[in-house]
Amino acid sequence: MFGYGLSYLGGGGSNTGASGTILAAYTAQFGSGFSATIGAEDNTYRRNAVWDAGTNALAIGAFPGPNGWTPVGYATCGVALTTPDGNNNVTNQAGAAAILGTNVVGCTTGDYAAQQVPDIVGNLRVDQAWGSAQVAGALHQIRAGYYGNNFTNAIFTGPGGYTGVAPEDKWGWAVMAGVVVNLPWSAGDKFWVEGTYTQGATAYGGCSQTGVNGTFLRFNGNTVGQGQCLDALFANTVGPAALSGVGAPAAGSGIQLTTLWTVAAAIEHYWTPSVRSDLFASYMKTDYNATATAIYCSSPVGAVRTAAGAAPNFLTGAVTGCNPDFAVWGVGLRTIWNPVKNLDVGFEVMYSKLDQNMNPNTTLWNFGGAGGRVAGLYTPADQDVWSGGIRIQRNFWP
Repeated sequence: MFGYGLSYLGGGGSNTGASGTILAAYTAQFGSGFSATIGAEDNTYRRNAVWDAGTNALAIGAFPGPNGWTPVGYATCGVALTTPDGNNNVTNQAGAAAILGTNVVGCTTGDYAAQQVPDIVGNLRVDQAWGSAQVAGALHQIRAGYYGNNFTNAIFTGPGGYTGVAPEDKWGWAVMAGVVVNLPWSAGDKFWVEGTYTQGATAYGGCSQTGVNGTFLRFNGNTVGQGQCLDALFANTVGPAALSGVGAPAAGSGIQLTTLWTVAAAIEHYWTPSVRSDLFASYMKTDYNATATAIYCSSPVGAVRTAAGAAPNFLTGAVTGCNPDFAVWGVGLRTIWNPVKNLDVGFEVMYSKLDQNMNPNTTLWNFGGAGGRVAGLYTPADQDVWSGGIRIQRNFWP
């Protein structure tokens, strides 16, 4: 789409690394400003995580293990190398490695299986004197490992037991639309608005491990707000002592896709040819369907706890008042001075908020301890933050 550099809750801005997505695309120009593009992109760059909630531990503010990968040209997940190292390795990562939206090593992808089909993407676009508009879409294959343990061993009971059966593949998808309108009252002024709706392809909605944030986590005293943009989750939803079954899971849920939608808008005004200001806002909502919510809130390897601090399981059922849905929104203002060509000096201030849906009277979050924060049980609560920054940017091209 069009893109717009914003700050987000928990810090950080848009990804400005030189290492982009591996892709092949073709663009046709039809004349009069109309064009269309069709392409295929490396599926791994658009993966957040698929969670087997019966066996893979999931910490708050994290993506689940065990699988992980380091993107080509990245030192760690979301942090670009100065010079790409050419590697794209599959590693064994612990799900708890991701804190505050940044993985320590690689991008944890949970129980995603090997890629078979690249993402198929396309758009229709028009560029005119009044501005530009675009509609786009994407298909994203979701393949998972086995229900329970992915390796043959002697464990054949409980939701983490070996089954040798994987859930049926599903297709995630995303649709987007946006417009930029050149405003008539001053040269350079413009209005921008964009919306995205996704299922099982949350990275296309702006919540991405290799972009700004794939997870959110913020503490305030004994309270915490958190959210995870999982692409999907599944589980063999049996009790702790039930037979898992070899050759077939006893209660396979199938892959449950996560819905995420985003809307963002901005207006830019030039006070003088060298001074401009931007007012911007965005809203992102992540929603787990009823089956996914029940799995998330019953998982014996998740971080949800009852008010008494007890861990749930698929036999006792979901923790009362548990709802992993969340939203992140923000509004901000920035002013940039362009004293000479290709030099920007600016200041930005932004207010962001994370709205969570957990009942603070009946649910708790279990935190294992990291970054100087002690381990323990924390009360779920909405979180907000004011942020600001000064930018000095020198462009050498064009």
